Amino acid sequence: MQISILELAMLALVMGAGVYVSFTDITTRRIPNRCTYGLLVLGLGGQAGFWIAGRTGPAAILLVFAGGLALAALLHAQGFWAPGDAKLYWATVVALPPTLFPDHAPLSVNAPVWAVIINALVLNFLFLLGVLLVQHRRGFHRWPRLASLRGGLRLAGEVGGFLGLVLGTAGIAMELPLLFMEALLLTLVGYLLVERLISPAYRLTLVLPGWALSIYLILTTGFVPQHALLLLASWAILGAYRCIRQSAGRGVITTVEITALRPGMIPLVAIQRAASPEKQTPRYVLSEQSAPDALCHRGRPLSAEAIGRLRSLSHQGRFSGFGDRLAVEQDIAFAPFLVAGALLAVIFGGAPVNALVRLLEGL
Repeated sequence: MQISILELAMLALVMGAGVYVSFTDITTRRIPNRCTYGLLVLGLGGQAGFWIAGRTGPAAILLVFAGGLALAALLHAQGFWAPGDAKLYWATVVALPPTLFPDHAPLSVNAPVWAVIINALVLNFLFLLGVLLVQHRRGFHRWPRLASLRGGLRLAGEVGGFLGLVLGTAGIAMELPLLFMEALLLTLVGYLLVERLISPAYRLTLVLPGWALSIYLILTTGFVPQHALLLLASWAILGAYRCIRQSAGRGVITTVEITALRPGMIPLVAIQRAASPEKQTPRYVLSEQSAPDALCHRGRPLSAEAIGRLRSLSHQGRFSGFGDRLAVEQDIAFAPFLVAGALLAVIFGGAPVNALVRLLEGL
């Protein structure tokens, strides 16, 4: 009975804090530190309670605490999410009841550290697909074109190499056999991380060893069809995700006043000086091409410093030529996806895709 009460208390804490920070993230684009740090401290207290009751151990606690911190910091350093999102993710995986997850292995997609981020990414993907459909109907976007043959082959080569690293690390270094969906999801999430961590010029350092491991595993285990299916599925999903991201962007296209701009918004056009003989009061115009001295650049997220300059010039009336308004992609709040991902992880005991695969296998 005590375990059930503790589970309910931790779940209520995670969902209550999650709903509140989702509201603040959507309305003000801020996630209060008092909420995330409070959730983290109380989550550690709950983990200690389960440890005392013999329902978890120090290794599992260390995995969610250190593993969640490492992944949150890594993704933040690479610009994947804002500091508030990173702290919310870390606090959430620590505060989730460990008894609701059947597996806490480091590479298991059912471990809280991986399940929450995988679920959040899947939900974000579906949301972006919906955004693309809506914007296509409104005429904002055309359907994404298929990638060039060269780009498709490059992606296949990189994904195949990373797949070899995943299978080799799990099967050879850790002696941990992976299920099909575990290998697929780890490849997808891992490649998205590598894509942000390593520039295209240096990814060859991973591709060649990865393909060498793939060839070794194929020769020693003989699972050619399974390996080919994993490669094909990973390549197709990542290719579709890339097309949708490029077409739908990071958010919803809208036009806002210069004074209402916020950090993270992405301009669809640049603002730069017009070619004018007036030296004392230069005129600014919108441009599809970004000059080096542009006030803001097309496709580049706005910083707080850039917004400060734009607001100052707007107050001086320098942007009256285009109505003091700018078309932007408004960055989507990520906190709701994290909270929903955590809820799915609790309901399905990890990543829902595994439950779907088990259902299909039972038909």
